Amino acid sequence: MKLIVEVSPHKKADYDICWLMKQVLIGLTPVVLASIIFFRMRAVLLIISCLLGAVISEEVWMRLRKKPSSLRDYSAVITGILLALVLPRKRPLWVGFLGGVVSIILGKQVFGGLGQNIFNPALV
Repeated sequence: MKLIVEVSPHKKADYDICWLMKQVLIGLTPVVLASIIFFRMRAVLLIISCLLGAVISEEVWMRLRKKPSSLRDYSAVITGILLALVLPRKRPLWVGFLGGVVSIILGKQVFGGLGQNIFNPALV
């Protein structure tokens, strides 16, 4: 029997980062719906504000660096939703938008992008 030495992971899965992020979005759906039920239109507006800040800043950053768009991995969408869920509901909408921008730029892209960040971008 021959011993094979290689770096981990030893068992590789058939799914990619896009599939994994979609699973996270499915998991966040009940929490987002509960937020909308409890806080109504204000929750919807805050979620949209945070999503716009995160997604727009992700796209602008990637274009400035002349790299392909990374919006297809849904990480900016998840960051925007998580940020909206941790912000107080009475915050102005511009705070949500600015929070999305700061989360993506300072929390994710400065460290090199998806998987390279040392903090959760939404909590930066």
